[in-house]
Amino acid sequence: MNIYVFKANVYKYFITLYRAYPRSFFISSILTITYTLLYSYILYEYIFEGEVSSSFIGEAGTSNYMGYILVGVLVYSFTVSTLLNVSRSLITEKRIGTLESVMLAPYNRGLYFLAYMVAQTIHTFGELVFAIPILIVFKVKFAYFDLLSFIIVLSISLLAFLGLSLLLANLMLYTRDTYISQNTLFTVMFLICGINFPITYLPSFVSKISYLIPLTHSIKLFRGILLKGESLMIQMDSVVALILQGIIYSMIGFLTLKKVEKIALEKIGG
Repeated sequence: MNIYVFKANVYKYFITLYRAYPRSFFISSILTITYTLLYSYILYEYIFEGEVSSSFIGEAGTSNYMGYILVGVLVYSFTVSTLLNVSRSLITEKRIGTLESVMLAPYNRGLYFLAYMVAQTIHTFGELVFAIPILIVFKVKFAYFDLLSFIIVLSISLLAFLGLSLLLANLMLYTRDTYISQNTLFTVMFLICGINFPITYLPSFVSKISYLIPLTHSIKLFRGILLKGESLMIQMDSVVALILQGIIYSMIGFLTLKKVEKIALEKIGG
């Protein structure tokens, strides 16, 4: 039963994507990556004259500015796509009139969200394949690549993003709003999670807040294994933080989901 529901939700996701959003989401993702890199490239080549300061190198741990930016942009794009589609799943069910059926169905809620997470991950990697030519155009190079470390970081990042998606899904379902909640979170993440610059440049209290967001640790880990060749043992503090955030956020999300579902159904009926 649970495996059938898992497969059905993955299938539904791709059917909906193909029939309703065949090009718009794909083009939007590619353009976001391209514009951000283009802006950074213009700054680097024509404003900074192809050089970065010693303070940036000291804080970032690398002089590869374009690689630094690219990792941040790609992980941010991946995170936004995951959070957006997983967290909107329940509110979308409500809008199309199937929420009551979903709530009454005897299936595992975790597999429901996991199905959307898996489908979105496949979708996003498909988009990123088309971003490869962008690396060539902007002369981006990665000094290191450890496949095992990459898979481990990706896996624990997905766990943390799933937990954050659950919290965002509950908020959307409770407030019956998607635009304000999701865009506020995405804007905050873009500004304080170290996508374009080291978070040590931020005020102390803001940088402390950024460490509560999984994206900060995920970007740090990916930069470590791709740009600096650091092993996961060296970055164990970020690995542990990401795992703990995934577990804690997921527990809070699932514990509050029942209450939010009940409130949502009452609003539909009332």
